[in-house]
Amino acid sequence: MSDHALITCNLNVKRHKEQAVAYTYRDIKNVDIVDFNSRLRSSPLFSNPATAPDEYVAQLKSTVTAILDQVAPTRRGQRPGGRQGARWLSADAVAAKRNRRRLERRWKKSGSERDRVDYRTACRQTNLLINASRNQHHCDRIAAAGANARRVWTAVKELLHVERDGQRVRSAADDATFSSTFAAFFTDKVRNIRHKITSSLKDIDPDPLAFDRHHEGPCLSEFEPVTEDEVLRLLSSMSSKSSPLDFIPTSLLKACSGSFAHVIAQLANLTFEFGTFPTCFKTAQITPLLKQRGLDESDPSNYRPISNLNTISKILERLALVRLVPHVSASPSSDMMQSGYRKWHSTETALLKITNDIFEGFDSRKSTILIALDQSAAFDCIEHETLINRMRQTFGVTGKALNWITSYLHERSSFVRYGNASSNISVVDVGVPQGSALGPYLFSLYIAPLSNVIRSFDMNHHQYADDTQLYITVSNDDVLERVCQLESCIIAVHKWLSHNWLSLNPTKSDVIQFNSGRGQNRVEDLASVAVSDVRLEPSTSVKSLGVVLDGKLTFDQHIAGVCRASYFHIRALRHVRESLPDSVAKTVACSIVGSRIDYCNALLVGMSDSNFKKLQRVQNTLARVLLRLSRSDHITPALMELHWLPVKYRVTFKLATLTFKTLQSGQPTYLRDLVQIYEPVRSLRSSNKRLLCIDRSRTVIASRSFKHSSATVWNSLPVDIRDCNTVDTFKRNLKTYLFKLAFAT
Repeated sequence: MSDHALITCNLNVKRHKEQAVAYTYRDIKNVDIVDFNSRLRSSPLFSNPATAPDEYVAQLKSTVTAILDQVAPTRRGQRPGGRQGARWLSADAVAAKRNRRRLERRWKKSGSERDRVDYRTACRQTNLLINASRNQHHCDRIAAAGANARRVWTAVKELLHVERDGQRVRSAADDATFSSTFAAFFTDKVRNIRHKITSSLKDIDPDPLAFDRHHEGPCLSEFEPVTEDEVLRLLSSMSSKSSPLDFIPTSLLKACSGSFAHVIAQLANLTFEFGTFPTCFKTAQITPLLKQRGLDESDPSNYRPISNLNTISKILERLALVRLVPHVSASPSSDMMQSGYRKWHSTETALLKITNDIFEGFDSRKSTILIALDQSAAFDCIEHETLINRMRQTFGVTGKALNWITSYLHERSSFVRYGNASSNISVVDVGVPQGSALGPYLFSLYIAPLSNVIRSFDMNHHQYADDTQLYITVSNDDVLERVCQLESCIIAVHKWLSHNWLSLNPTKSDVIQFNSGRGQNRVEDLASVAVSDVRLEPSTSVKSLGVVLDGKLTFDQHIAGVCRASYFHIRALRHVRESLPDSVAKTVACSIVGSRIDYCNALLVGMSDSNFKKLQRVQNTLARVLLRLSRSDHITPALMELHWLPVKYRVTFKLATLTFKTLQSGQPTYLRDLVQIYEPVRSLRSSNKRLLCIDRSRTVIASRSFKHSSATVWNSLPVDIRDCNTVDTFKRNLKTYLFKLAFAT
């Protein structure tokens, strides 16, 4: 080796050592669970527990930490800074890497052909072992994810698409600078929004509760006590992922769930009794999450602030949420058109309601104008006192229950963690944490009265979290009048948001006009709509809750995007298919189908055959890659072997399932109001067949509405399927029926 090469190598080794990051860890995997459980039950947590929430949490932390110091003492280690350590490498792969490096040094020193051949042979063997280790690691992650679709999809993406940006080497100084910069940017953003709102209000004394309905009926003054069985069910449904703020590893929490269920139930009951939330759980670690790949990573505005909270803190939030939701749902002040963070509600049900209204407008020869309003940092601008007053006056939450929520909101703090550095802790006096269990639901209650403002202008609307969509039907006779009415409604919405310290972002809002008529039936195209102080021209398409809606609801652009994204993942799957076991490959393929082809596919009923054929080609290609078939092989046996329904039947399956859930649960109410049980005026043989009323439509396109298509699909099912009592039984019998229908078996 030359002197220059040797110097370069020494510099690289020195730089690598300087960037190494020291860390401490516990060997939790080798902890004797029986011994730990015995030590925990013999501790003061069971024999002499503290009688106040903060003292009990301190006792819990000190007790668990002391036991862990005995059974799994902390150890020190080092990992390369700015790089992800290859902890998934097998022992054989690690040994092969060392041997490869040894042979490389020998070849560079001797320069002989034999040493070069030995080195190249070792490279090939090492690469095979590394790839096998990597594939085995991802297979284990996919298998461990089980039925959790989100975790499966995360593991699938890491398997199919290697993230190379994370391999970039960053120094500790860079991490520290960015974490402080992001913390300052986040704080300044909220401060600037509030300053802008204050300037716009000037001398006006806003009344945030002006449009709130006063609560009528029983109040929720205290939360019901928590039982150990309830906590056990909650722990069993949790993932094993731990938070950086945990002092009890989640895996240990689940392994000793019987003992910790008693401890957490005791803690929850103490907090509910005292009406206070533990102080040490009010600090959040904010992790900047890049909004989209390819954005400038040095710009803080391209990140979302995601709050990481202590796992026990989130368990307490879920226990409170279970007690809060039934009371709020029964309140007349609850917004029935809010689909975010509610059981039986989803983006799909929200879009079914919106498109149903648009199709019914088409049937009346009317056009629909929709405006998707965007808010700036909505979760982070919530005024705590306004929320507390709204909980009391609008939703009837009083006493200890309200004190608990007040304590949860007040005196919170946060810090930003980026890479290996953290910013200073700052006080958070507004907003709710986005990574919490309770925060998003509190936000939906905070903006619930906005629906009263919109209804006062006779406007249709729908909300999903902070996404608000206003829409009206217009004809040629009243288009100008209705547009003026819509603009007046937007002004009122903007005013209400300002009075509640929320900011409307007109530059990110979208306007679209849906029009199906031709000739004399066509409503004149809209020129523009005023949103706040900006005039927006209608777009040809708008992305709403992940679905691209075009002006005629053909879904052409949406299908093109789905096919493009699906083929991208399928090509990646083809590259690694040979190294995956069949069971894992099928899980990967199903996650691709489930996340792409099946997303909101109930909207696609009645779509053009050409679009259905495009989606079917995607499914066929995926099946061929999965089963290692050629393009000339017949696809029907492949789909039957995989037990995959063709795309058209998947749409029918989803629509029928949603109809069944709506009929069984009565939720969401906005869909339940669209389906009516057929009740003949006199006794007929069809009286007990659970049929639905089918309204006649004047146009073919109107038959695609949920009101019409759900009844048509439902009535076409056999009686024994319509009479199922549970969702699982219904889905199982429905798939068997559709499978036989699709393949005529």
